[in-house]
This record gives sequence, C-alpha cells and structure tokens, in this order.
Amino acid sequence: MAYLTLKRRSVFILLFISLFLLVGFLYNQNKEAAAQEGEIWCEDPEIPVGLSIDQALDFSFKLSANLQALLASSIDQTRTAESLLNLADQCQAGNCNTSCDQICAETDDDGICIDWECEISSCAGEPCPSGEISAQFQAVEQSYQQIKNRKRAIDDLLDKKEDYDKKPFCPSVCGELTKRELILQLLEESRKGLGNCVTPAGVYEAGSAIQEIEILYSCQEARYLGILTNQQDRCYPNNFFCCYP
Repeated sequence: MAYLTLKRRSVFILLFISLFLLVGFLYNQNKEAAAQEGEIWCEDPEIPVGLSIDQALDFSFKLSANLQALLASSIDQTRTAESLLNLADQCQAGNCNTSCDQICAETDDDGICIDWECEISSCAGEPCPSGEISAQFQAVEQSYQQIKNRKRAIDDLLDKKEDYDKKPFCPSVCGELTKRELILQLLEESRKGLGNCVTPAGVYEAGSAIQEIEILYSCQEARYLGILTNQQDRCYPNNFFCCYP
C-alpha cells in the first residue's frame, strides 16, 4: 500500500511540475508580440489550471492524512492487543478460593444421612484481573472501529462519485465523477487549453501589420485589465484565458 501511495503521489508531483512549466512558457511567449491597438477578448471556457492544482492538492492531502491515521490506528490496535494478551497471562488458578459444602446424598429409613457429597462452592477470589481485561478489550474494539472508519474514508475518497454539474467545474468537467476522475479530466482540459493557445513563430507574417496571435492571461490579470465579460469575471483563481487582440 505504501509503495502504491508513493507512486501515485509521485505521478501527481510530475504532473504539477509539467503543468507549471508549460503555463510559464506559454504565458510569456506571445505577450511581446501582441498588437498594441484594438480590444482584447477572451475565449470561453477558462483553462482550469488553478482548479486542477487545487483539487489535486486537496486530494493528496486528504489521502495522505487518512493513510497516516490508518497506520496510527493499526499500531495502536497492535499494542492494545498485546497488552490484552499480557493480562491473560496474569490469570492464576491459585487466586480462586473455593470450599467444599457437604450435602446429604442419601438417607436411611429413619432420615439419617448415610451418604454425603461435596459441592464445590463458586470462586471466592479473582483468578484474573477481569476489570483491566474488560477495559483493554473495549480499547481493542475502539481501535478496530477507527481502522474501519479510516478505510471507509479512503474508499470514499477513491471511489465515491459526486455531481460536478456546476461552477467552478462545469463546463470544463461535468457529470458524476470520482475525485480521481475529476482531477485527471481537469488536467487533460488544462493540457489541451494551454496547447491550443499557442501561436508558433512560423505562423507570423512579416509583411502583415496585423498578426493573429493568442495570449494567455491569468484570471487575476484579466480582471485587472478589465477584459472579461461579467460571466468570465467570476473565473476561478489561477485559471487562465486564451485571449486575442
């Protein structure tokens, strides 16, 4: 489990690094070549870079926290079970004080007892530390319940589907998805959006005064420049827009 968790986290880290490098490269590539005149307008939908990163970080932190808590609960249960076994070893038959109560088993015709039997009385002492054993057994059950709860939380995090037919996820990603599916789709949408918002150097026409170029603006920068529509102005922080002068 630890190996798979480390492998998944490594994949996420590599995706983050690649995404950041791609954003930085594209963000600055075409700004200097933008036309100085004319109104800038931005395409819909926004490129969900910031949303991808936030969702992936939230997923990683929650998964890591639950795995650490699961490990701690497992260690605690092991220690508690060992303590319970040690208490069982403290049971001593000599600690149980019993007595023999004689009872008449048979009488003659005159009612005189002619046969006696010994009835062993119940234990008058305490052969085992029953109070401590009971408390420790309850502690084992509590640890087991904590392990079940953590496992359920991890299963929900990995497999539970949620409805994402609303902002800020839709229209980038819509429908019922697990958290993992959501993150992978957001990363794919980010990759496509950033890849499409590129003007290769070979496309520029040296003899033309007007160049058709594309520029990446972050949500915050586009707001500051006042180039967004009212709908676009509600963009998610650190998402990007592909814009045209």
